Amino acid sequence: MSALRTLRSVSLAALCLAASLSCAQAGQGDDELFSISVDGEQVVGTPPKDAQDEASPADIQVKYDGLGVAPILNVATANSRRSFAVGDEVPFFASSNYPAFIARKEIRIFATGRHAAAAPVAVVKVDGTSRATWVMPPAEDTA
Repeated sequence: MSALRTLRSVSLAALCLAASLSCAQAGQGDDELFSISVDGEQVVGTPPKDAQDEASPADIQVKYDGLGVAPILNVATANSRRSFAVGDEVPFFASSNYPAFIARKEIRIFATGRHAAAAPVAVVKVDGTSRATWVMPPAEDTA
């Protein structure tokens, strides 16, 4: 329930900010152009002077559904190069859309033609800025 309340507060704050910016662009004060109340409680603005006690409510709903987001986990070379020579430093950049659920970040590098069941050539730690660096070893070290 507290997450829902927080989300409502954030959504309401965004709505109030948008209304305030609209008023500022129109060159009028916040209180002159809009009034927002939730369940009869005045949140921002001033009710119109001619408003009755029972103003007709507008049915405005602000919703957020984050359940339809597909998880993304990606790693790429930072400079988009695809091949490196022996001794070259290979910079990586990792990204995801669910960082709060990741406890450990590492890149496992396998020799060409090998898969996850084989032992990796290297395991490179990814730092707090989602970056990692690895030096390309000689060919005999990758077999």
